[in-house]
Amino acid sequence: MKIETVIFDLDGTLIDSLEMYYKVLAMAFSQLDLPMVGREIVFSQFGRGTPDWDSLLPKGIENKKDIMLQCREIIIGLWPKVYREEVDLFEGVPDLLRHLKDKSMTLGIATSGQSKELIIELLTRRKVYDLISAIVSREEVPKPKPSPMSILECLRRLDAPPEKSVYVGDSIVDIRASKAAGIRSVAVLSGAGNYDILFREGPDYIIPNACELPALLDL
Repeated sequence: MKIETVIFDLDGTLIDSLEMYYKVLAMAFSQLDLPMVGREIVFSQFGRGTPDWDSLLPKGIENKKDIMLQCREIIIGLWPKVYREEVDLFEGVPDLLRHLKDKSMTLGIATSGQSKELIIELLTRRKVYDLISAIVSREEVPKPKPSPMSILECLRRLDAPPEKSVYVGDSIVDIRASKAAGIRSVAVLSGAGNYDILFREGPDYIIPNACELPALLDL
């Protein structure tokens, strides 16, 4: 296929962050003296757009709305420090981005991550920020994925036609958002979704991880 633009999801696609999400949630629950659920339950919430608090909080808990708000506030406070300490690009991603750029690909990121400053800081530290022509984060669009807004905004900033672009992500909302945006979807198995979950969403392609993209694109 003739592709000129690659737009990436971030968490679970380019960066290894699932354990960081679990750690921050566990720290917040500990501060609120709440029992922590297992990793498989927490990880199942990733890639769904918004978490299902009924799955995370104890059944029948009182003042659930207040507890949710308190939990979010604690997470926001913890986030920058833990992100800087725990999060990094997957092995091989810097070389992947350089290879794609060397092949004249235009690269963008459309993510549900809310701290663009931290994203830019990580990419700069790993010496790949200059390879990315546009980054659209959660706070820059009215609705998160599965809305196509972040992908469409990224396409607009890149001046890229959807028919010559692909979106690479690890979750069901990534596939749904890419379809709604009219762009080919490439699902990766490095993050929130397993093969069966992603296959049911009907992506155009499924690959083990983002580093397999050049072979898929014949680059």
